[in-house]
Amino acid sequence: MADAKALLEAGLAAREQAKQDAVAAAQRQASEESNHVREAADERISALKREHSIQLETVNRLHSGELERQRELHRAASAARERQFERELEDAAALHKAQLAAYDKIESQGGTLHKLASEVKDSAEALGILLHP
Repeated sequence: MADAKALLEAGLAAREQAKQDAVAAAQRQASEESNHVREAADERISALKREHSIQLETVNRLHSGELERQRELHRAASAARERQFERELEDAAALHKAQLAAYDKIESQGGTLHKLASEVKDSAEALGILLHP
């Protein structure tokens, strides 16, 4: 009976050891799978960060390109407005010169008319003196 009891205890001990080995193997397997999943998640996160960085760079490049196009349009519009303003100033200056020349001519003609009127008056007075001494 002692042999049977020893045999039973040995069987129980072997069975207990097998359970512990199975639990340890399952824990190792779970740990390995967990590490693998963690590594895969870390790789995916790194890949997403790289993609996000590339997208941000692209958006920034597009935005800076759009800003440069807007600046160019603004420069062109400003230059066109300046040229138009310069033409308007030149036209106004030419008109002003023409007006000054016309006023000068009117003044000189007015002076000539006044001189002519004075001569006619003087001639009429002289004629009046000759006719009515």
